[in-house]
Amino acid sequence: MSKRIGHKFSEETKRKIGLANKGENNAFWKGDKVSINVLHGWIRKWKPEPKFCQMCGKVGVKLALSNVDHKYRRCLDDYTYLCYFCHAQYDKEKGFRFCNYSDKFRKKMSMVSFERERKKKELKLKDLKSVKELV
Repeated sequence: MSKRIGHKFSEETKRKIGLANKGENNAFWKGDKVSINVLHGWIRKWKPEPKFCQMCGKVGVKLALSNVDHKYRRCLDDYTYLCYFCHAQYDKEKGFRFCNYSDKFRKKMSMVSFERERKKKELKLKDLKSVKELV
């Protein structure tokens, strides 16, 4: 049986253990192999949000975290805070708009819109048939 059962660590020891298991030393560290949402959360934790858009300088607008080169790495300098308008403009100019959507998602959305249009046409045809029957 261990002699350390019931033993409490000092605050200094707890602090040292915490520092030793931080970042890349943590057993659950995944590096760059994380989702975009997790990576953005990590960037928000370490890069404070400014009070203004870093492109147009507007103050008091809601800011979005924008990846500069869309390689999604753990590099703080690779991210800027932009207002939604500037973020959309930047992504559109660089050809990045909608690049986060997978092909599977695009196909699904196109099928959903296709089904909606088909149902609308069917309803219109039913209405036309019912009108013709009345006349």
